[in-house]
Amino acid sequence: MIFHRESTGFPLNAVREIKFLKFLSHRSIVQLKEVVTAKGCEDRELPVKSDHKGETTSSSNKKAKKEEGNSSTITNPTTSVVAHNEENDGKDILKLCGNLYFVFEYIEHDLSGLIDSKYSFQPREIKCIMKQLFEALEYLHEKRIIHRDIKTSNILISNDHRVKLADFGLARQMPYSEFGREVTRSEAPLTNNVITLWYRPPELLLGATKYTTSVDIWSAGCVMAELELGRPFMVGRTELEQLDCIFRTFGSPSEDTWPGLTTFPNYDKFYNPSAANTANTTTTSSSSSGKSRGGGGGSAPVAGMVGMVGIPSYGNTVRSLPLSDSSFHLFDRIFVYDPNRRSSAKGCLTNVYFLTRPLAPLDPRELEPLAVNDGQSFHEYETKQQRKKDEELKKQQQQQQQVLLDQQRIEEEQRRVTTAHPPPPPPPPLFPPPSHQPSYYPPHPPQQIPYDRVTGKRQSNTEAYR
Repeated sequence: MIFHRESTGFPLNAVREIKFLKFLSHRSIVQLKEVVTAKGCEDRELPVKSDHKGETTSSSNKKAKKEEGNSSTITNPTTSVVAHNEENDGKDILKLCGNLYFVFEYIEHDLSGLIDSKYSFQPREIKCIMKQLFEALEYLHEKRIIHRDIKTSNILISNDHRVKLADFGLARQMPYSEFGREVTRSEAPLTNNVITLWYRPPELLLGATKYTTSVDIWSAGCVMAELELGRPFMVGRTELEQLDCIFRTFGSPSEDTWPGLTTFPNYDKFYNPSAANTANTTTTSSSSSGKSRGGGGGSAPVAGMVGMVGIPSYGNTVRSLPLSDSSFHLFDRIFVYDPNRRSSAKGCLTNVYFLTRPLAPLDPRELEPLAVNDGQSFHEYETKQQRKKDEELKKQQQQQQQVLLDQQRIEEEQRRVTTAHPPPPPPPPLFPPPSHQPSYYPPHPPQQIPYDRVTGKRQSNTEAYR
């Protein structure tokens, strides 16, 4: 667990994680084995600061006068920690704290890592995964717990297809009144800055602060579509782009299909009737620079959507996706704009999707193990790091290839210039060399072979030099 230096106190997400995982017990929820702490400097005495009058006051005394100047002096020689101003006391305390470790059961993969590695799930495998996920959500929702961060990277899966739901740092339990009556949505405002953008339902994108467990069902539907397609379902860079991806896929909502649509806080922000002139002059050619990978084949969201009069009219294009009829039947129950009419986890488990062949196995271990190498694991962090390394390697190879192409282009240009315009011959030397080289040592005269005085014949070399 990372303690953020800019915050003070124990992290809230760690408190929620420990609270829910110690309380929950389900075969499809990750098991928290132990919480381990590493001893820090908590037992050491906190720095003692001296005021301008020479009196010493400890940092625990909240009524001490604020010291003037940049820093204070240390009067206690037993500590080596430098005392800072009062506004930095929180950071100093965090520096004294030890580390916190969560010990979970080991699961080999998560869905995001497998999808990033281009693993292709079979229809029966997808049904097995979604059945376990909806069973975990049914267990949570019966206890009135909203996960609020359902996504592929938080769904762990083992080699024998056992699914474990993890990461309860954003989970929240719906409150009850003092008489045991359920607190209605109007009495329990919640934050809408939850759930990863690609899996966030439209009511949260429009600024709703009163919602129920139905937000988890929408996110689970996005996970199912991602498993079917092998890629993220609806991808937006901003809340407005994500809304546009949803509307282009499932059609534009209205007050008839979604009562109370115009009462959401962000409706006037995104679709402001007072900006009619701006909306009328905005054309579809002014699209955003980045293309959306999500949606049912729609184009990128237009940049002029902010301030448009009403929601743009889109048709339902989800049927163009390469999915089975039973999948569309479940989608029709999950991807409903009105949260009150959206199916529950229990309703999803009884849908036609899970009653048609191929049926999900009762025991996930009945399926063949995942087609991965022994000892190999795929998690989102690892696949991202590997993808980053591959991109850097590919970039280096492209740079090297570009350097070689540039060198070849320069050599070819030089060769072409040389062929078209040959260089002129070199000028003659100012002092030409002589026709023959003078001999400093004259050659020896030919050797005369003597004659024999008696016979008159020429003697041989051997006889002449006897």
